[in-house]
Amino acid sequence: MKFVALLVATLFALATATLPGNLGVIKHQLPSYVFEDLTSEDPFTSEDPFTSAATSALFVRGGGVVSKDTAVASTFVVAGLYGLQFFLAPAFVISQNFKVTPDKYHNFLGRFCGATMLLLLYSLKHLSPHGAFCVSFFWNAVVALIGPVYAELRLETTPLHTVTAPIFVGGVLLLHALAAM
Repeated sequence: MKFVALLVATLFALATATLPGNLGVIKHQLPSYVFEDLTSEDPFTSEDPFTSAATSALFVRGGGVVSKDTAVASTFVVAGLYGLQFFLAPAFVISQNFKVTPDKYHNFLGRFCGATMLLLLYSLKHLSPHGAFCVSFFWNAVVALIGPVYAELRLETTPLHTVTAPIFVGGVLLLHALAAM
C-alpha cells in the first residue's frame, strides 16, 4: 500500500511540475521571496554576485542546469538499449537481472515490453521538444517506481541489477530533474 501511495504522490508531483502554466499555482503556495528572481525582467540586476552569475548562466542557457534535449537524449540511450535487448534477447536480459529461469511467457512479455519501449522512443521523436521532455520525465519516473525500485524491494534480483538499474534509471531521472530547474 505504501508503494501505491508513493507512486501516486510522485506522479502528481511530476504532472504538476512539468505542465506549462503551473508556476502560477506553485507561486500561491510558497512565500513570494522564493520567486523574486523569476519575476524580474532582467536576471542581471541581482545584488548577490553568486545569484547573479547563476541566474545569468541559466538565463543564457534558456533555463535548467542540463538542457531538456540532453535529458530526452538520455532516455533514448538507456531505454533504447534496454528496449533492443528486451525485444531481441528477452531471456538473456531476464536471466542477467533476476534469479529465475525464463520460460516462454517471460520471453513473450519481454518482447512486448521491448517493442513498447522502442515505440515510445519513436513517438518522442515526433513530439515538440517540451512535449517530449514532459512525456520522457513522466515515463522515466513511472518506470523507475514500477520497475527497478519494485524489483529491488519485492523480487529476487542479481547483483548486476542491484548495481546497474539505480545508476541508469536514477541517472536519467537526475538529468530530467536538473533540466526542469
